[in-house]
Amino acid sequence: MRTIPSTITSHLENNESYNMANLVEIHLTSFAGNNIIIHLTDYFNDIDYNGYTYQAIGSLVGISAIDSSSDLQVQDIKITLEGVTQTYFSYVLQFYYIDRKCCIHKVFLNNTTDIIIGSPIKVFEGRLNNPTIQDDPIGGTSVLTLTVSNYLSDFDKKPTRFTNDTQHKGLYPDDNFFSKWGKIDKEIIWGKEDD
Repeated sequence: MRTIPSTITSHLENNESYNMANLVEIHLTSFAGNNIIIHLTDYFNDIDYNGYTYQAIGSLVGISAIDSSSDLQVQDIKITLEGVTQTYFSYVLQFYYIDRKCCIHKVFLNNTTDIIIGSPIKVFEGRLNNPTIQDDPIGGTSVLTLTVSNYLSDFDKKPTRFTNDTQHKGLYPDDNFFSKWGKIDKEIIWGKEDD
């Protein structure tokens, strides 16, 4: 459950004017193994936060709706960059991006000073997958769309530790969570077979 810091709520309760912006943090890894983090914002000015400058590239034109739900479900969002330079295409072409972390924070900014009110609110965190590039040489436009899936997208993925009772007991000796695992696939016959 997300909570809004009290500094922001008091600002809203006093009907003070403010601006809102998204801070997007994209983690990538080069083929040589070097990690880089790209910081972007959809605000009209750069935003400095936590020692980083979130660049107002002007081409971050959309972040699809982020739904909150108590259900365990895979959610995908799309981050759209339009009219971007070749630098951003090279990030997709020259770096590992699959399953790399992506975070989106919402910030409230003072209307006159552009100083962040309170602290950013994390609205989404997930992993990158399926970027698409649409290049229109005739129209001279380029669109880069990044799809980001929440962490439930790899729910069926087998990690290095398997979901069985023996390995689980090695870490948590008193926990019987997986004690019935493996019996789930047994056939259950209901009722009595007709003659």
